Amino acid sequence: MALGHGSKKSRSCDLEVAPAPVDLPLEWVGPGNEASMTSSKMLRRPCRCLLAFLVIVTIIILSGGATLAWYFLEYRVWVLEPRVQQQYTARLSILNRNYSSGLSSHTSPAFTAQAKEVQDMVRRIVKGSDLSRYFNSTKVFAFGEGSVVAHFWLVLSVPDSHVGKVTMERVSSCLHSLLGAYRGSDREETANYGEYLLHLPSFSITETDPKVVELLKASFDCYRYQVVSSSTAVAMRGPNTQRSSCLWHLRAPQGSSTQSFRLELRMEWLLPECRDRLAVYDGLTPTDTHLITSLYGCSRQERVVHVLSSGEWMTVVWKQGLYNYKDPFSLSAQAWTTEMCSSNIELQPVSGVQGSLRTPSIPATTHQTPTVPGHSLCPLQTMDYHWSLKVMS
Repeated sequence: MALGHGSKKSRSCDLEVAPAPVDLPLEWVGPGNEASMTSSKMLRRPCRCLLAFLVIVTIIILSGGATLAWYFLEYRVWVLEPRVQQQYTARLSILNRNYSSGLSSHTSPAFTAQAKEVQDMVRRIVKGSDLSRYFNSTKVFAFGEGSVVAHFWLVLSVPDSHVGKVTMERVSSCLHSLLGAYRGSDREETANYGEYLLHLPSFSITETDPKVVELLKASFDCYRYQVVSSSTAVAMRGPNTQRSSCLWHLRAPQGSSTQSFRLELRMEWLLPECRDRLAVYDGLTPTDTHLITSLYGCSRQERVVHVLSSGEWMTVVWKQGLYNYKDPFSLSAQAWTTEMCSSNIELQPVSGVQGSLRTPSIPATTHQTPTVPGHSLCPLQTMDYHWSLKVMS
């Protein structure tokens, strides 16, 4: 009986106590396990909060830095800063186009169509260079011969802080470099840009005064272009008195390596009194540095004035004072060959006049002081010679 029915105490010692399952409900877990789980959760929670805080702070710092950089480098410069208009005049020869008489008038369909194509080309050229963000506008104001020479102005809108960076040298270098990239080889002087064959040595660009472009714009609807090849005076078409300003571009024939041409312009006032102004420039662009003469108010002292250019281009600008249905003046022009302005005389050991120095035909009014160098060679003898120069006008 003792072996078969042990005491309760001995029977409880033989029983095995099973471990509590891990997935038991929280109320089944003992007090000790519950305390350990609570403490581990409390330790992990501050770590997660600190990590989230650091991530948020980093994002805020990066966003703030990017915003400040965008503001100072982009928005403030390109939106808030005042702009400076830098204006240039340029020319470029297009070899696969032929000049026609329709290109001499701003109102002709030929001029309008060709000018639009060239302006689109210039816009793409500038937009493809480092000057892209400065581009403002461009416009063709004249076409010349050989084969077609496009004359246009270019306006760049430069933020005030970038004025020192956008120099004439940089503009010229950027555009020359971009056009040079379209050459077939380094030795070629032509570039295929789109449908145009461009003559690279003919490309030139110069910075000009803002009032030059304003003057070209003001006279755009009254424009005259004429090639003057005659050695006798040819009458020019008069101004359009319905307009406040007109511009004439006069060009002498194209010269060669041995011969060049210049223009002589004759201006005559036709009215006894007026308030009109005439300005004549020695070149294609009406800048102050190219001004030959300026006449005002049907001058009674100089009813007829002659001026001479130094090259093949001359520009005449008329500004109307008071409206008059009659032409206040007349213009005529002729071409001259450029003479070599130098002479040499070898003096012989005899007395009397032995030679003469003659200046070329220069009108009374010219923007340059003509200089004719003269050289005389005296005979080398033992006796001394004295010579004199007589000037006759």
